Amino acid sequence: MESYLMTVVCRPSLPALARVVSTLHARRAEVTALRYDAGSRIAEVVIDIEGHDGARLAAQLRRVVDVLTVDAVRRVDVAVAS
Repeated sequence: MESYLMTVVCRPSLPALARVVSTLHARRAEVTALRYDAGSRIAEVVIDIEGHDGARLAAQLRRVVDVLTVDAVRRVDVAVAS
């Protein structure tokens, strides 16, 4: 199952966060974690998503009003031998 870590930078307002969450809900994204950190000028939403096409979802999030940038990174499991 694919897993993505997305960082969404947007304006620091609750309506902007609501639009991001609404898009995730409409696309039925399987969110395993979400962190919202608002500053005075920008806000950052970090989302851990499983089982979804990350590139497509990132493109849809870029079109949301008040979203400035979206970065999507595919997570890779790393095995460590001891």
